[in-house]
Amino acid sequence: MKLVLIADTHKAHTSLDLPEGDILIHAGDCLGWGDTMELYAFAYWLKQQSHKFQHILLVAGNHDGAFQYQPAEALSIVEQVPNLIYLQDSGVTLCGVRFWGSPWTTEFRNWYFMRRPGPHIDKAWKLIPEDTQVLITHSPPYGVLDKGVGQTTVGCDMLAYRLGPDGNLKPRLHVFGHSHICYGQEEHNGILHVNADLCDNRNVLVKPPVVLELSFD
Repeated sequence: MKLVLIADTHKAHTSLDLPEGDILIHAGDCLGWGDTMELYAFAYWLKQQSHKFQHILLVAGNHDGAFQYQPAEALSIVEQVPNLIYLQDSGVTLCGVRFWGSPWTTEFRNWYFMRRPGPHIDKAWKLIPEDTQVLITHSPPYGVLDKGVGQTTVGCDMLAYRLGPDGNLKPRLHVFGHSHICYGQEEHNGILHVNADLCDNRNVLVKPPVVLELSFD
């Protein structure tokens, strides 16, 4: 299966050259300020790209406010994109592979899809089925490709626990964004973690999509 992975495009999608693949995954922050006008523009562009993929999976991020405060209109907009499936604490099986998507991050300024650390955000992680093979979250797990500005980190410790050696989740692949500094891949506990954030700290798109060829048992 050929997967094309992107995140944190922040309205800069028109400068993005997407390769063809089986499934395109966007792990959140497709928008800037998060309103529906931005979403219309993103959906129009994505519709033009849809012929390159069998399926497109989209998860919201902390900049994608339309999905939280105007969910019906937001869904009606993205449903115009062929082959697109929006995941919000929900899953889908495609080509025999089980995907799950969640938009939540720990609190950071006054953005969207945020919860307090600990049991509050863990409510979202508890929903993830244990047989998930590809996990898509906007948040990184704590300590994995999650550096913020200066000495800060933006990862979630409860997500890290769920994906750690004592946790209940063992996906083959975990895709996320949110940290604009830590684009790349790392393997921990048998899980391939990919930070597919394509923008720098000024929200300028400077990195290419991540392309993976993976087989699933």
